[in-house]
Amino acid sequence: MAKKSKNSGFERQGAVMGQFRRDARGSGVSEVVKQAKEAGRKQREYQAKKKAELEAQPRMSPRFLTTGK
Repeated sequence: MAKKSKNSGFERQGAVMGQFRRDARGSGVSEVVKQAKEAGRKQREYQAKKKAELEAQPRMSPRFLTTGK
């Protein structure tokens, strides 16, 4: 049988499992998740702005210049 001390694998495993249980009962929103959501929001805003800028620019077709259609 393995020797049990405060720094043994048994105690460490118990601490890790306890942390998993606390995390599961918690709100589940960590700082990393908040940062990822904020980055996603900023990216969507940027893409919408770029799309609006591209749509605002006049477009000309080379085919129209040659055929008039």
